[in-house]
Amino acid sequence: MPGSDRQTARGHALISHQAPRQDRMRANPNAGDSNTNNCFTMSFGVMTEDTEFCPQHGAAMLPGQKGPPCPNLPAFRRSRVQARAQFGLIVLCLVGVSLLEFGCTTYIRPDHLSDDPLSYLARIASRRELVDHLALDVRATIASSVFGVDARAILVAQRPRDLRVEVLTPTDDLVAIMTANENTFVHYERGASVCYTGPPCLENTARLLPIPMEVANLVEFLMGGSPLLVRGTPTLEWDAYEGLQVLRIHQTNGNVQRVSFEPCAGHVRKVELFFGGVLQMRVENDGWTWSRGVWLPGLVRLEFPEQNLVAELVVLAADPWMPIDHSATVFECPVGVEMVYLPCPR
Repeated sequence: MPGSDRQTARGHALISHQAPRQDRMRANPNAGDSNTNNCFTMSFGVMTEDTEFCPQHGAAMLPGQKGPPCPNLPAFRRSRVQARAQFGLIVLCLVGVSLLEFGCTTYIRPDHLSDDPLSYLARIASRRELVDHLALDVRATIASSVFGVDARAILVAQRPRDLRVEVLTPTDDLVAIMTANENTFVHYERGASVCYTGPPCLENTARLLPIPMEVANLVEFLMGGSPLLVRGTPTLEWDAYEGLQVLRIHQTNGNVQRVSFEPCAGHVRKVELFFGGVLQMRVENDGWTWSRGVWLPGLVRLEFPEQNLVAELVVLAADPWMPIDHSATVFECPVGVEMVYLPCPR
């Protein structure tokens, strides 16, 4: 196949963005003459190093073919380099303005907020009286550097430290169950020949719920509250970058707890615990919804930096009024299954 035919076979159309032909002819009576010194509206050819770009109409063409080259191409090439540099400078300036606009946004403290730290302590206490027990259907995602968990579970929590966890399959079949109350802990997996029991310490409850937190504290967070450091000095401060009122509790040993409240609704949005200036735990509540007369978080996110562990509990359904008694957090090992007692290591 001749060279020109091969080029045509591999070629592609380069279409310029021009005004209609009649408008061009009115602007230039010779626009319809193929012998004039203008670029063509459409040219067919292979883009090579000899291909020139016409600044007049924005169309590429081969010099010497389909008409003469575009006028003053060296000057046009220089102008393209300058235009690119100017465009890059404009983009850089826009990015800088955006960072200043969104990265440094601050919130003004509302005038109606109380200046008394005790009022926020009383708000947490009233939360404990408002929600005494809770049934939750959650999607639990727990990730660390050594394992990952993604499962649906039914949680039944009752103050002060009663918890029942049922892990389900996608077809709602029970996979495993754990109960923990003030005195006992039981863990059983469906089809297993062993059922574990013992005191409700952290090492035992983590067998099914690998969150490094005591049951009583987890129950408090599930209900949208917060456990508090004891024998600490409370103060208030305004977080202007997040727009939250912060209750700061400082102990004499240097431990600090920060409880951040929404300024209007008063929900607990974030709880942080520092030991020796190092963050030990961060709990964030989000997606608050009105559930049968009670505001409840739709998402509870727990972060433990030292363990490199993050847990997210997405609430699919919640019922704060379901009748629950102490028997809900008591589970008896199945008959014929070996019972293994697990003492706490400390």
